[in-house]
Amino acid sequence: MESVISFLSSHYPTIGICIAVAFVVYKATIYHVSIQNTRKKVDELPCYTHKKTIEEQDKKIAGHNHAIREHGDTISDMSVWIMKKDKAMIPVFMNKHSPYYLNPTGLALLDKCGGKRCIDDNIDYFISKLESAAPETPFDVEEGAMKTIMGSKGLPIFNQIKNYIYFQPDIVELGGKEVEISIFAVASVMGIYLRDLYLEKHPEILRKHSSVFA
Repeated sequence: MESVISFLSSHYPTIGICIAVAFVVYKATIYHVSIQNTRKKVDELPCYTHKKTIEEQDKKIAGHNHAIREHGDTISDMSVWIMKKDKAMIPVFMNKHSPYYLNPTGLALLDKCGGKRCIDDNIDYFISKLESAAPETPFDVEEGAMKTIMGSKGLPIFNQIKNYIYFQPDIVELGGKEVEISIFAVASVMGIYLRDLYLEKHPEILRKHSSVFA
């Protein structure tokens, strides 16, 4: 029993995300099967009932697609929460000094994995995605930046980063430290970098809120 608890505690971020992804895949599979069954029934109906039934089915499809998007947003939110709560990972790549900033190891990971180049080469895309969320506080910007990174990792612009993670050994040396890397670590350092670029473009957010604690 102790070995099981030890395994879960040391792998909880990955396990949590895997469970969430499995749930979404399950819901998507159920949705796909239901659509196929309904289409089969529609094909067997008399012609005069097809139009009304198809319209009703289109409404159901729209509802299912909305639900699936909501589940995807939930996974992104969960990923960000895990990254910000992972006490073992945070001190390795960043320091807390009002706010988090990347230490030499985090900066090395950002450069080596291709994350900095990915953001720099696609800065208009990342800024516009973050602007669409309309973050109002620096805290919102930081969370929104990490969510934007996690929500974009399926795009081709992330291929180099995913290849880096996949082909690296379990332990690598970065910034003078031997560390274990993961998609969560990469997304965290990229999120901090994107946060800083966004706040540079929108300094009014810092001016508006930093004075409260000055």
